[in-house]
Amino acid sequence: MKRRTTRAALAQSSQKTVKYDTESESNCSSGSDNENDPLVSSNSENSSEDEQDTDGNGIMEEEDYFPNPYPTIPRFNGSPFESNSNNSKKVLNINNPKDLTPLQWFLEYLPESFWNKVVKFTNDQVDSDSEWKELTISEIWVFLALLFLRAIKKPPSYRDLWSSDWKYYCAKVHALGMQRRRFELIRKYIKFNNGEEDENDPYWRVRSILDELKSNCKRIVKPPQKLSLDEMSPGYRGRTKNTISMKGKKSKKHFNIKAITLPNGALYTFYLRNEQLNTGNDDSDDYGSLTPTSKAVVHLVLELPSNWHHIFVDNLYTNLNLFKYLYIQHKTICSGTWREKRGIPNGLQLTQNTSKTFLHSQENERSIAAIDFTSECDSCILTGCSFYGTKGKHVHFLTSSRFNWEYVVGGSKNKSRLDAIHDYNTNMHGNDLLDAAVEFHPVYFRSKRWTIRLASWVIDVAVANGYIHAKHLGIERNHDSLHAFWIGNLIDQLIDKSGVQLKETDQICTDKTSKLVTEFLHYPVHLGHENNRKYCVICYKTNEKKQRTFFKCSDCGVGLCVDKECFKKYHTEKQ
Repeated sequence: MKRRTTRAALAQSSQKTVKYDTESESNCSSGSDNENDPLVSSNSENSSEDEQDTDGNGIMEEEDYFPNPYPTIPRFNGSPFESNSNNSKKVLNINNPKDLTPLQWFLEYLPESFWNKVVKFTNDQVDSDSEWKELTISEIWVFLALLFLRAIKKPPSYRDLWSSDWKYYCAKVHALGMQRRRFELIRKYIKFNNGEEDENDPYWRVRSILDELKSNCKRIVKPPQKLSLDEMSPGYRGRTKNTISMKGKKSKKHFNIKAITLPNGALYTFYLRNEQLNTGNDDSDDYGSLTPTSKAVVHLVLELPSNWHHIFVDNLYTNLNLFKYLYIQHKTICSGTWREKRGIPNGLQLTQNTSKTFLHSQENERSIAAIDFTSECDSCILTGCSFYGTKGKHVHFLTSSRFNWEYVVGGSKNKSRLDAIHDYNTNMHGNDLLDAAVEFHPVYFRSKRWTIRLASWVIDVAVANGYIHAKHLGIERNHDSLHAFWIGNLIDQLIDKSGVQLKETDQICTDKTSKLVTEFLHYPVHLGHENNRKYCVICYKTNEKKQRTFFKCSDCGVGLCVDKECFKKYHTEKQ
């Protein structure tokens, strides 16, 4: 058998390559013995020949195995994701996106016409209740403003918004004039459907708000080539068939939402568990062999407007059948980390060794195997790579894209990693960015209605998407907490839109507030919920002890203990 040295792109550091074709795929995935494994036998039979026919770096490939060069992937014909705000129209399908206010961004995703439908749905379906009065669109804006107020202030209970206690006192709530009981009634009776049940749709009660968000996300954004796909898990403690329990999640039970996001975190489309799948009219055996999770990925890919997108996924979705199917049938590239028990060939398996000497010797080593499907599609070659990660952790990577598999320095930590890993780290975490924006100031608080949980998630995503786009376009950073400042402006604009005449608040509270603000600039402020506690800077400076406290300085914003004179020491001994 003829042998040749590897191509120049792979010859810069030592590696071992193995052959993995379609015939050996079934043997590898079923866990065959080494003596029957074509990957192992092909290496062992020609080991002496490999040693003789090398260029001095120990790298060897079969001539009919690695194409030289790799078949090229057709060019992506969609719109690029430009970081320059002057080219923002290439990404966003709206006029003058940089000039939109927080309220205008919110109404791009959940427009006023939708909220008028919510008012009609609610008024038509409320049963006889002596306390209920007809809901108006003006009350909807006030209701949303109160939800966002609670999200920012984070009191232990929403009832504390109407409290006169100085810890949670909110002048805007008292000035709006909406009584707490009216707020509770709106939250109790609000509807997002016309009352017609659909037995085939488990989410028919909130179908209107889900479809409104999804359609507007797809309308506003032109997706770039590189996208990330991961799951979002809004927690819910009530009873419903649509939640699942997954190990490692913050909440015991949560909704399972698979979402495609842009690299900056903006949502493009999503799929909820148990929704009806779009098969693309494909009744082939290849589609039938996919797992339910893989079919959900296909459902999301079918909603993309163009071919040759590059989807980054985690190890939950990575498998050979899915990557091959998406490449051949839907012209979509995929890359992702690979679980050890998901059909990884023996040639890519790594030994268990945590010795520092061994791991140091493996820092620039990686094993690569090409998985050849060119008989089914001219350019379909999947590449698997294995190497030792942090603390000897095994890392397996699978992709249908093309990489040089070279170690390059880059990333936020300026570390040496494979070019494929740098690309994965850069583009994979869009869902994490969206999750962080949604969970930092969520409008949801505990309810027995699962519809309220999903509706709250949609409202949070609508606000987060607008904030993410505005930040991407170059929003002016004029506040320490830019996200909270954005929601604060949204609250003010919702109040203005409602047309409600603000009432004068209690004279005692007004005097007390103004006196604190004008005469005593530095005074302790209670942080409310236990999760909002801060570390006391004085305790850490003097005793090197991380002591959490419920109080911070109103002007300085730092955490300080009130009962240990830390507050006094900080302001009298401050340098």
